[in-house]
Amino acid sequence: MERSEVQEVGSMKVGRARTGVRRLAVEFTGSPAEYWKIYMINLVLTVLTLGLYRPWAKVRQLKYLYNHLMIDGVPMDFTAKPVRLLIGQLLVLILFVVPMVYGQITLRFEVVMGVAALFMILFPVLLWLSYRFFFRYTVWSGVRMRFTASILEFYLHTLLRALLSLPVVTVPLALRKWFQFVGEHVHWGRKSFSVNPPLDKLYTGFGLYIAAMMSALILVVLLSVLLALFGILSQSFWSGIQWTVLVLMLAIYLVILLAVFVGYGFLRGFTVHAIYDGIRIGEATLRLTITPWKLSREYMKLYALTVLSLGLAYPYLFARLLATLVKDAYLELPEDRAFVTEADRDSDSGVSAIGVEALDDFGFDIDFDIGL
Repeated sequence: MERSEVQEVGSMKVGRARTGVRRLAVEFTGSPAEYWKIYMINLVLTVLTLGLYRPWAKVRQLKYLYNHLMIDGVPMDFTAKPVRLLIGQLLVLILFVVPMVYGQITLRFEVVMGVAALFMILFPVLLWLSYRFFFRYTVWSGVRMRFTASILEFYLHTLLRALLSLPVVTVPLALRKWFQFVGEHVHWGRKSFSVNPPLDKLYTGFGLYIAAMMSALILVVLLSVLLALFGILSQSFWSGIQWTVLVLMLAIYLVILLAVFVGYGFLRGFTVHAIYDGIRIGEATLRLTITPWKLSREYMKLYALTVLSLGLAYPYLFARLLATLVKDAYLELPEDRAFVTEADRDSDSGVSAIGVEALDDFGFDIDFDIGL
């Protein structure tokens, strides 16, 4: 017979779901308002310094989020030095940004196309460098993480993911194989990770995303037909019915926005839930108590309110979403095993940040690529 038992340790609860198993609480203690203030100050300083402050801004924001993400009452940490990001930023300027701007100013489109082609060829390499950077400087309880995939393995799996995604219907399968590959090559000290997202959950999120987009397309077509009819039936397109036409045009715009918010919310919510619920770290298993439906609604609110606030509410909403995601989450492991061991505490030998800076400059969202 299973028994439920909860012990109070300070302000944190450590529960035992059944005999021989204990739980380590996961929580986010940061303030959305405080993170918003840090984000906005960083944004102003970055603009005033023409981008030179961006490495310090990025590290400051990540350190705040990491330092307030607690596992068993111990905060995580992000130990990267801003100077590494600054060096990466300067290399990106020399290799990509300056040639691109030069080509645009001089109207030498062969230069622009050449830089774009070079970026696409190097994209897997840049993504691999970004993975190594973020994992290398993620630390908990004095033990840092590592990403051990070779550049060749990573390049081949990136191409495989792209090929598997071509039929569209196999996109969830491609995501599942990708995150399994990433999980196999992530380590925390001596402990290995294991990620095995349920395929049915990935397909549910993807299916709801497609359904939202198709529904929006049908509504847009119907509204467009009505708009055309008004134009045909009226002697002058703007005579007498201009407000009706404007309302229909506005309705088309709102339908498209609503479809994006709803569809991408489902896609992100179900995908993130599939990745993290059940992830294994050594003998410990991460459990999320939030449902994928609720998580999807939180992502929808994030996207909608970010657009309505012209982006100003984003940092506040992101911190609130993170707090909601880990609320009541926990790590479950055998009662007789210690989660923290004397794992190798290797030295900070340094990892290039050029991939992080290049993907940022070209507008790629690496957060989604690693499931955050």
